Amino acid sequence: MAGVNTYKVQLETPSPSLSAELTAHLMQDLLASNEQAENTEFTLIARNEANEIIAGLTAITSYGWMLIKVLWVNRSERRCGIGQRLRDRAEIFTHDEC
Repeated sequence: MAGVNTYKVQLETPSPSLSAELTAHLMQDLLASNEQAENTEFTLIARNEANEIIAGLTAITSYGWMLIKVLWVNRSERRCGIGQRLRDRAEIFTHDEC
C-alpha cells in the first residue's frame, strides 16, 4: 500500500546512548517547528501549618512544553489531591511563561 510504512514496536533495554538518540530526534523536531523559548526551571512546594514540606514538584519548561522531573507527596498526605494541585499549578505556570 502506497504511503504506509511497516514498523515494529519492541521493548529495549534502557541505555544512555538510546536516550541521547531519542532526545536528539525530539530536539531536532522541536527546533524545526518551534521558536526556542527560554528554558525555565521551577519548583512548587506545599507546606503544612508547621511550615514543613509535605509535597513538592520540580519541572522545566522549554519550547512550550513542561517536563516534570520530580513530584513527591509525603506518605501521610497522599490521596488527598495535593499532587494534582501541584501539577495543576505547574500547568498554569507553564502557560503563563510560554
